[in-house]
Amino acid sequence: MANSKPKRKPKPRPPKPPIKPLRQGQKTEPGIGPVTKRLVGQFIVEWSNLEAALDDMIWRILGLDEEDGRTLTKRSDAATKITVLRAIAPRHLEGEILESLLDTLDVADAMRDDRNFVAHGVWGMLQPDNVPLAMSLRPKSAPNEIVAESFPHERLRQLASDTKNAKDALVRIWEKLAS
Repeated sequence: MANSKPKRKPKPRPPKPPIKPLRQGQKTEPGIGPVTKRLVGQFIVEWSNLEAALDDMIWRILGLDEEDGRTLTKRSDAATKITVLRAIAPRHLEGEILESLLDTLDVADAMRDDRNFVAHGVWGMLQPDNVPLAMSLRPKSAPNEIVAESFPHERLRQLASDTKNAKDALVRIWEKLAS
């Protein structure tokens, strides 16, 4: 199947909030509580499931068995898998299935920065607000500038939920392809 429509541009990522210095009286303290640890873990587990679903989608579209598929994707990160799917899907899919896949890839791609921040950041608490945050050296920041981003519990719950929903959308697409 070939798609003759003009090339679709991915939806833009939502803008990140601007970097703000600590207010008077604010400070960071190392460590987070058990609820935050559980929510971080939940998000990371859901992300792993989403990445496995991205692998499976590549294998299914290309008609690869598990052994060949693993050989192809085992060292690929999520950004590469999303790029590969955006490139091959229009050559093999069309209509609603293609649009659904591309929309799901947009969602996953928009969450990648959050996943990387959550997974690789150094965690602490913003005091006196008692808000969990992750701190990191960012590639787009000034050298040696540490950026912190807050991850209140509701945000972590939403990230886990959005990630699970993206994985579930991929499963629904597989089911349509199989029928």
